[in-house]
Amino acid sequence: MRRQADAFLLIGTHVDDLFVLFNQAGKVLKDQLWQTLNKHLTIKDLGEANWTLQMKIKRDQASGKLQLSQEAFTVEVLRRFNMSDCKICPTPAVDYGDEAVMRDQDIPTSG
Repeated sequence: MRRQADAFLLIGTHVDDLFVLFNQAGKVLKDQLWQTLNKHLTIKDLGEANWTLQMKIKRDQASGKLQLSQEAFTVEVLRRFNMSDCKICPTPAVDYGDEAVMRDQDIPTSG
């Protein structure tokens, strides 16, 4: 992670992949990083990430939100274990707006 005044750059890695996140001011830092890496490695910019580690990545630049979803992975696991037609069951975590919380009254009781 690097911060320089208003510029922000974050690098995440997985095996031989780099995920470079930056704000508008951080584009200069990203370009510097790419120049440095290109001097020592053969690299390729694959553009904006849409999928990684069994997660779908969805960005909304206007609102500044990033959404990660494992829906496809969950569907594949259910299919693999012949549970595609299983019934939905509530969980103790209940979505109350911006965050999921669990209160005592949300915990299922036997019976």
